[in-house]
Amino acid sequence: MISVITVLDTLSETITNLCHSLQAQTCQDFEWILVKDNTRHPAAEELQQQPGPMSQKIRIIDQPAPMTPAAARNTGVSLAKGEFVFFIDADGSITPPALEKMLLTFELNPNFDFVNSYAMDAGDHTYAWRGGFHEGKLFLQNNRSTQCFMSKKYVFEKISFDETLKDGYEIREYWLHAASLGFWGYTIPEFLFYHTRPANEGWLQVPQASPRETKKQTASILNRYRRLLHRGNFPVRHLSDYNFEPVIDSPLTIHSSLPAGEDAKTILFIFPWLEVGGADKFNLDLTGGLKDNNWSITIACTAQAKNEWLPEFEKITADIFLLPNYSTESNYYKAIEHLIISRRVRIVFLSHSMYGYYLLPFLQKRFPSLPVTDYIHVEEAEWYNGGYPMLSTMYDKSLAKTFVTSHYLKSWCRQKGKQEDKMEVAYINIDTAEVKRDNAARLSLRNKLGAGEDTCVILYVARLTPQKQPDVLLKAINKLYAANRNFLCVIIGDGPERDFLLRIIGKSAALKNIRYLGSLSNDQVKKYMDAADVFFLPSAYEGIALSIFEAMSKQLAIVGANVGGQQELVTGECGILVERSVPDKEAQAYSLALKGYVENSRLTQATGNASRERVLNSFDIRLMITQMDRSLNKVIGEFRSAEGATAAEYIILLNRTLMLTSENKDLANSLNKSLRGFIARRTRHLKLAQNIYHKFNLSKNKQ
Repeated sequence: MISVITVLDTLSETITNLCHSLQAQTCQDFEWILVKDNTRHPAAEELQQQPGPMSQKIRIIDQPAPMTPAAARNTGVSLAKGEFVFFIDADGSITPPALEKMLLTFELNPNFDFVNSYAMDAGDHTYAWRGGFHEGKLFLQNNRSTQCFMSKKYVFEKISFDETLKDGYEIREYWLHAASLGFWGYTIPEFLFYHTRPANEGWLQVPQASPRETKKQTASILNRYRRLLHRGNFPVRHLSDYNFEPVIDSPLTIHSSLPAGEDAKTILFIFPWLEVGGADKFNLDLTGGLKDNNWSITIACTAQAKNEWLPEFEKITADIFLLPNYSTESNYYKAIEHLIISRRVRIVFLSHSMYGYYLLPFLQKRFPSLPVTDYIHVEEAEWYNGGYPMLSTMYDKSLAKTFVTSHYLKSWCRQKGKQEDKMEVAYINIDTAEVKRDNAARLSLRNKLGAGEDTCVILYVARLTPQKQPDVLLKAINKLYAANRNFLCVIIGDGPERDFLLRIIGKSAALKNIRYLGSLSNDQVKKYMDAADVFFLPSAYEGIALSIFEAMSKQLAIVGANVGGQQELVTGECGILVERSVPDKEAQAYSLALKGYVENSRLTQATGNASRERVLNSFDIRLMITQMDRSLNKVIGEFRSAEGATAAEYIILLNRTLMLTSENKDLANSLNKSLRGFIARRTRHLKLAQNIYHKFNLSKNKQ
């Protein structure tokens, strides 16, 4: 399907690294064409002589005379057998799913002629390049794309590299030539391409000639495409929008490598994103633990996000697909279908992905013998009548098993109609071997904070949202200050309530006893847990907060809300949980609980020790991994086929469509127009249809 083309030059001793990255590709449907002049390249020749499937893919093209890189690339294209050509120099490398992701992008967006990605240096990763096709007119000023890209081969029937140019000018000329003919592409916003040369040595193919020569060559290239320059525009390519046409019931044609053996434990996780948060930390712990138990992990993410924890998940698996980077939502099902088929997925694990729930009727029909499980953390009464637990309940017949964070949440779902025997409590737990008190860090940070030995340090860590009730936090601290001032309150977090919080802190009588530190990394947060004595979290609702697991593992006394399943973790020996009521009443109860710990350091220390013992004995991460590994294997072994999709599930999808169209007038108009066109094309005589409408006296609106 792909012809990989590499020009061998003086830097070709690094070709072994490139070979390893090609061997690791999830898509192995490629040939590798190495183009060289009559100079010997021992490293490349050795690759062709080594046993194994990779040597069978290699074709070394030996040209009798020296030639420019442009001529070498053109030679490679002329001999390519693939439907697509992929250019990469000998000193580059690509991530394992790079070729597959580019093919996937082409398949889902037929209007693209080229696809490439962000690029990074392969050394210390200090230089990152985010230029690409999305920058359009900037190509008139300088080159914005690396020389590593994939193209549909038919493009080269119209254009080729200018063999009279070299030193990077041929790359710049190629992009302007392509744009002038209406060819353009898309840059995947991921770092799929790495380069071994430093950026200042021209790995972006930026010409390195003298300023005078650069000016002369640039003017010459721009003059060729003056008409394009005069128009002042470039071709524009976007991810393909939804098109109301009959669905073609056939999977994508991308061929991927498969796990060895029919009994391989292959699991597809469908997450919304890879962000920083409690639910995401559980996802990270779970995928890592299952990987250690010999599961083959693939992850598909369905929501647009920064995915700040992507590097952490990539330590577990490279097989991660951020679907918004390759397609609009209307095509996600094709990508997920492809992943299920190509990986021979044995079980799907869904967690807090709304699209994943809406996809369930399709998965049932397409893969009736594939079990789908989900994990839910917390009910949210003000969002979708309960949020993800409500969605899980509504789609209960389509799910083989639902894992919940607490017995409280299991009871909540049962009351809403979910089958009890399909639910299993799986606490998120904590790595007690990793998360434990560091006494050296404790002394250092307490000195930095100005907290004496007898000062009680109260720590509040949360995203500053109404759910975490920062207003109740400050009311409680002010009431505590009026009763006892021998404390220091440290607040860590950011969010929409930040400005409100800072205004209230500025007016607080307890101002000198409060330290607001803003947003910190999880590692920094855990260091401040070392310095603290009490962890305070007055949430409006929770499943069981991950931060409380961490705080207990760090030997802190807990003062929190008796919501969700928190009482299943925090017993009377470990802290105090306050019942929900009104803010002032809650604040009074919290202040009294805090006062007890501020005034009795022995009680605080004993409570912290009990917290550590509780998580150590009953909530260690290894217990959760063992349970999930056993339960998922059991689901695979016992599952036969899912029940058919219910009428209620189709109503959910209908309501989803109505909601989207009511929120987006452009989408509604497009859908309406498409429907009218669809009817017109499939009615032999539109006039006959109009007569029928009039006969039944239907209004235009109903038509």
